[in-house]
Amino acid sequence: MTEPTTVPALEVRGIRIDYGSRGVLSDVSFAVAGGEAVALIGPNGAGKTSLLRAITGLLRPRAGEVLVDGNPLASIERAALARLVAVVPGQTVVAFPMRVEELVALGRVPHEHPLLGLRPVDHERIAAAMARVGITALCDRDVRELSLGERQLAVLAMAIAQDARILLLDEPTVHLDLRHQVRVMELLRDLAARDGVTILAVLHDIALARLFFDRLLLLDGGRLVADGTPAEVLTASTISTVYGVDPHLVLGGLPG
Repeated sequence: MTEPTTVPALEVRGIRIDYGSRGVLSDVSFAVAGGEAVALIGPNGAGKTSLLRAITGLLRPRAGEVLVDGNPLASIERAALARLVAVVPGQTVVAFPMRVEELVALGRVPHEHPLLGLRPVDHERIAAAMARVGITALCDRDVRELSLGERQLAVLAMAIAQDARILLLDEPTVHLDLRHQVRVMELLRDLAARDGVTILAVLHDIALARLFFDRLLLLDGGRLVADGTPAEVLTASTISTVYGVDPHLVLGGLPG
């Protein structure tokens, strides 16, 4: 008897992206299982953010498609997609007064009752998201007055409050000090392991990727050049070729 095939939570098939005459991504394909945490790494200009934008639907690929739970992204209504996929951008700008709690509450918009607004369950999820990220004490602060790191944590709390099954992050630790970087990485692992959230995070820091993710996708020159465990992807040869640096200066003691 043949066992049923599990449909990936997220699948990218043959994505190609061009900016005018310049190719950015070429024939990129991979799948991420439900509850899997994956880091997308690569040098500047490799196409990481463009790929993430294609996955969120903000950028239409020239060829290929993105599937969520086996359904083409283009066929999913925006309201339904917002209940499935949450996004944490690299930087968030807030141009008007807004309390941290109000920002986090935006994560409940896809679930909000059209007439009743926020319900008790929504307020519970907002409070739980702030507590999980560790920013409860900031709830009444104006977002504009926060440090860049504190603001990034607030945006992460907003994504958690969204209760989406897939979480996409573009450089989630970019403005955080070392302690908060580790905290966010541990939180992402916990979301995957305990809550079954599918994680795809763009990271420049390959040391963090190596320590906290069991699977890495390596982009270089718009192509997926490696897909596997940190030991399989971050070899001395790969780091030297892709990043153009002495690998022992980056991570030390790597396999050849």
